[in-house]
Amino acid sequence: MTDTEIYGTDYSSDGFITSNGDLGLVTELANAEQAIRNRLLTRIGTYPNIDTDYGSEVYQVLGEKRNQSRISELRVYVENCMLEEPRVYSILNLEITPVEHDVLVIALHLQLVDGSEIGFEERINTLG
Repeated sequence: MTDTEIYGTDYSSDGFITSNGDLGLVTELANAEQAIRNRLLTRIGTYPNIDTDYGSEVYQVLGEKRNQSRISELRVYVENCMLEEPRVYSILNLEITPVEHDVLVIALHLQLVDGSEIGFEERINTLG
């Protein structure tokens, strides 16, 4: 099986428009990364008619005072989200780092179901 058959093709969720004015596409591992990010950043229950379990609980820490307990809570939310993601085989590394007064950086390194590895960072504004 090719990466395209495993991870598919979808419209770019970052608003990429081709030189022809068409919506941009992402395929293969880039599509897997996009799908994983989208799940992580989508509030559970956003799509009740499609999948009530899709998304994450990361939003639970937004607006809360940032402390070690909240960071530990966020870690659990990210881990639970990745366990629900069918493209993810395992979490190789997860780091959550405070970088500014109201920003946390989630750094993920994942092994996907075909053995491929991807890594990315996502900034979360906590406002706490």
